[in-house]
Amino acid sequence: MNQDHVMKNTFIEFEEKQWLNQWWVWLIVIATSVGAWYTAYIQLIEKIPVGTNPASDLGVVLIWIGFGILFPVFMITSNMHTIVDQDGIHLSSANCIFIRRFIPFENIQQVHIRTCNPILEYGGWGNRGLGRKKAYLIHGNVGLHLVLKNGATIFIGSDNPEEFLSAVQSHVTEKTFVN
Repeated sequence: MNQDHVMKNTFIEFEEKQWLNQWWVWLIVIATSVGAWYTAYIQLIEKIPVGTNPASDLGVVLIWIGFGILFPVFMITSNMHTIVDQDGIHLSSANCIFIRRFIPFENIQQVHIRTCNPILEYGGWGNRGLGRKKAYLIHGNVGLHLVLKNGATIFIGSDNPEEFLSAVQSHVTEKTFVN
């Protein structure tokens, strides 16, 4: 796999951006952020130490910046960007430079739409998997299942799996349609 493949000025056959939209994720983000803001207000503005073993004011400022500001901004900007062009499938994340993947069509043996169980099969959502079984999904449980010619499998989550499949299948010689 060429991880550093750069898209040329090519025709985009499919493009999708998926954002975090699970309510429970946002509950955790909001609760964490509110806790950091509340702690910072009480200790830094009201001058009341928080807890039985309070952090220093510098520690509270760092917690406030990290969990009150940076963590929510990171989560708000978290997305998975999928592009299909004439060369292959491009995957990337806006806020994580480590999630960039290019899958050339010539490496794909089979492709089909599949419903998965993210927790049981991949340990949850995100950039998951080890070895020859990987998944890229930010929410939901439906997407394209790719079987590569080297035997590895990749699951790519999608809100529009039929359109995604249509863009990929015309480039792959062996097609399977399993749901």
